[in-house]
Amino acid sequence: MNEDELMHYGKMGMKWGKKGSSSKSSAAVKKGVSNAISRITSKNKKGPNSTDHANVASIKGKKMSTLSNAQLRMFNERVQLEKTYKTLKADRGATRAGSKFVKDMLLGSAKQAAGAYVTKNMSSALASVLSKATTA
Repeated sequence: MNEDELMHYGKMGMKWGKKGSSSKSSAAVKKGVSNAISRITSKNKKGPNSTDHANVASIKGKKMSTLSNAQLRMFNERVQLEKTYKTLKADRGATRAGSKFVKDMLLGSAKQAAGAYVTKNMSSALASVLSKATTA
């Protein structure tokens, strides 16, 4: 090999500058599923886990091809329930923000109404006191 030759050490049909095929391999997909399972099962570290959570955690290290339909169904159901719970929990925060907004608006309106009432009655009371003082 002399210095004028250019050698390509990649796989046959591989494009220059590419590190691998454009589609994900099944190993990468399985790894992604495994990572998703571990993220789901390791979120709650605050207290003892439920038996359902423990069952899903025991599934996480297994290959999908070795799981029974019941195990896959249990895992799917758990993931869907956790997703629904997170959505409801987020909605509850939005409800709190809405409640706070309404409460602040009502409180502001009540303060304005009370201020207007006091101003009106104080001015009439002051006028009557002044009229009595000037006639006396």
